[in-house]
Amino acid sequence: MTEESKLLEEAQKHYHRENGQHEAIRLYKILLEKYPNNITGWSDLASMQYDILDFDNAIRSSHKMLSLDPENAWNTEMFLTKLKLLRKFKFAAPNLYLDEETREAHEIKELEGEFSLFEQIEKYSIKLLDLYKDNLKKVYELNLTFSFTLIEYGKYQEGLSCLNKALELKDYRVLKRRNPLPNIYNWMSTAYLGLKDYKNALKHLDMAFENGLDEYVYLKKAEIYKEMGDLEMHNQVIEDFIKIVDDKIRTKPETAYISQKINAILKLGNILRAEEALNDFEVLKPFDERTLKIIAEKKALINNKKAHNNV
Repeated sequence: MTEESKLLEEAQKHYHRENGQHEAIRLYKILLEKYPNNITGWSDLASMQYDILDFDNAIRSSHKMLSLDPENAWNTEMFLTKLKLLRKFKFAAPNLYLDEETREAHEIKELEGEFSLFEQIEKYSIKLLDLYKDNLKKVYELNLTFSFTLIEYGKYQEGLSCLNKALELKDYRVLKRRNPLPNIYNWMSTAYLGLKDYKNALKHLDMAFENGLDEYVYLKKAEIYKEMGDLEMHNQVIEDFIKIVDDKIRTKPETAYISQKINAILKLGNILRAEEALNDFEVLKPFDERTLKIIAEKKALINNKKAHNNV
């Protein structure tokens, strides 16, 4: 066994050991100082650095790994996955990202502003699509997930192109029993809305519903009409949705349906009616802790709306 193999093996022992990240990182650095072209070493080191939230060094290690083997689809995909995980952080200031779950702030100098993360994701998504061009299952999956990112960052036309490709390749999806059409058409509607193409936004949203999209998203149609300036249709769609939810409450009362009804009524600006809808929770007695919490949240929401209207 060569010295390089021995150093890698020793580092990997700690890599797979519980709470062994820091010792593993120390050993990987020794390996890579002597053998800077060891791709596995850079890959493992990047993973360890992500684990301990050392994002700058993790990104640098990933870039080094990919510079040594730019055609490695697996390593490219792993780096892209790590970049996407960083999207859970809320951009707070130049190079500062906030983890709202832990309330921790992370300075990531390798990402120069919020758009820098998107540019990295875009770059490696396009690269991965090329590397996997003969694997149609991967091409379907990548186009679908990449389209969401593009649309969220305002690249609506590019997002539509990816969605159309995913639609074309839908039969190559892994989960055959899951119908992708509601999700695809819904995202198409979002993209067309971003482009101010309201006709197609409504058309594709209807196509999503026809293919089984959850009725709660029905309120999105109201928002489209509102943006069009058609408040009459905005209100009518909300009233139609309330009727749908009322039927569900009568047949199978659940906290989710009552919450949806109250949210919809508040979109109409009718606070008194929203307060009356709180009585719908009575059918769920005796209340469990979760229901009590939801009732308290809805009361607080209504009171906030009431206070805002009185200002």
